[in-house]
Amino acid sequence: KLMFDGPLTLYLDKDHHLEVLGLLMTDCLVLLQKQDARYLLKPLSHELSTKEPKAPVIMLQDMHLSAADKEKRFMIINTNPQAPDLYDLRTSNKDQKETWNTSITVAKEQFSSGKLKHLADPVFVQQHHPKLPSTGSMSKTDSEASSGESEEKSSDECETESESES
Repeated sequence: KLMFDGPLTLYLDKDHHLEVLGLLMTDCLVLLQKQDARYLLKPLSHELSTKEPKAPVIMLQDMHLSAADKEKRFMIINTNPQAPDLYDLRTSNKDQKETWNTSITVAKEQFSSGKLKHLADPVFVQQHHPKLPSTGSMSKTDSEASSGESEEKSSDECETESESES
């Protein structure tokens, strides 16, 4: 299930970067590469870079979040022995960085504790992790909040919403 999503910039080296759409799922982070007006799931590389392509999917159990020295930057270390790598990611502002950091931390905690069923419930996440924003991919609309009901979205609906936002 989709927990959070948003645009990111992946720096491959000091001269090359890619615009990607990050999809934080309950068990992995997916980085879709922007090409023309579409997002594609393919190895992350720049045509002018000599670096090896990066894997577009990082499983939560193989992911370590590292603090970065800049206010819009965070690092993810993929410790999978078959594809170890460092991902230098940047957001458009400090608030987005904090949201990504908190969302990844929540996902990792929930994944590790086996409480995946609660990740789709924005009320549960807000109660147990109040630092998360009340707006964005994880929030309910005002009408859902007042009625106390929430609808679960299928993965097809999530894909459709992500495509329509692009």
